[in-house]
Amino acid sequence: MKVIDIRMCLLITEQNHSAISVEHYVKFFKSSYKLLNPLSDDLKLTCGRTKCTKIIQNVIGKEGEMRVVEKMRKQDFSILIDESTDVSTDQHLSVVVRTLDDGDLSLLQYMMSILFYFPSWIKALKVYTNP
Repeated sequence: MKVIDIRMCLLITEQNHSAISVEHYVKFFKSSYKLLNPLSDDLKLTCGRTKCTKIIQNVIGKEGEMRVVEKMRKQDFSILIDESTDVSTDQHLSVVVRTLDDGDLSLLQYMMSILFYFPSWIKALKVYTNP
């Protein structure tokens, strides 16, 4: 994995674009690079939708998660947990962490995870917590 692949996926994430658009970005960057550097070799940028998704999940997402956890170790925070059922009756559990920004005391929210939720988990938890 090259730094240029990670930076391109970071750009896609920051702009809130879909990983499907990564192929358009690759074509654009390669053609722009060729125009700016006509005598050099082609830009070695090979990143498809699957690779971009994996970079966002396993590199960018993990780094962001580590930064939030580090912030949680240093200051007060609250956790918001919410259950939601979609149209296909799948239940999801979202976990959001709220902290205050050190500079201007504005509220920051971080989506930590979205889990598939099974009501049987609650029954299992009750068995373990009640003697």
